[in-house]
Amino acid sequence: MQKAVLLLFYCLLFTVHSSYAQKIRFTDTTNVWKEETYDFNFSSYTYEYRWCKGQVTYNGKVYSLIDNVYVRDDTASKKVYAVLVNINPDDTTEHILLDYTLKLGDTFQCLRKGIPTGFDTILHVVKKIDSTYINGILYRVWTYKNVYMSYQVAQQYHSPDYVVIEGVGCMKGVIFPLIPLEFEQYQYLRCFSNNGNEITVPSYLSSATCALSVQNLKQPQSITIIPNPANESSKIVFPYAIQLGRFVVTNAMGQVVLQKEFQNK
Repeated sequence: MQKAVLLLFYCLLFTVHSSYAQKIRFTDTTNVWKEETYDFNFSSYTYEYRWCKGQVTYNGKVYSLIDNVYVRDDTASKKVYAVLVNINPDDTTEHILLDYTLKLGDTFQCLRKGIPTGFDTILHVVKKIDSTYINGILYRVWTYKNVYMSYQVAQQYHSPDYVVIEGVGCMKGVIFPLIPLEFEQYQYLRCFSNNGNEITVPSYLSSATCALSVQNLKQPQSITIIPNPANESSKIVFPYAIQLGRFVVTNAMGQVVLQKEFQNK
């Protein structure tokens, strides 16, 4: 029985290591965003962390709770959706937060409810498409220009161009595409980490002051099998969520006795 458990351990170890080669997803449970905001009035900087605080079911769909926003990563449509009901109870609509299918010149508009007229009429236009490497994997990069449809809002607020990196999100903050306005302050993403590894994206992220060692975000870095060896069953704990994998159990003869696909486990 001990040999069988050891074979299982090696199989799981291969699965975990292979996950490093997978692309980062915006809803990965180990993602941490550190946002910096500069206040013109007080001439001061403040920092806030955003991370996944678990999953919730809303209107029959499963969302990741990132800070206080419901976020759903639809890999089939290559879009990331968000619901802002915790920020605005009147807005129960699922909005497009990130769209990885847009081409140069394409536009999208976020029609949000319960906010003053004019704030929901900002048109996002793709003005540039580029790419960058993160850990040897190629990611697409979009630069957006915001066009005000309301003259009144344009006179009072600033809506700067912003950059979105596939999987990482907006360089102006996690939910900035849904609230693309700056008034007496500006903000940007200081740094980002995935699976406990700080990731620096050339030309887009600066990690000079990055300190992502938040105690309650630390992740164990090894596979745990308890008990090992076992007579009947063991509990297997992964060091982080596996995005998409296959659980395979083989016996001492190399024969597959159990296999099961799983996601975000």
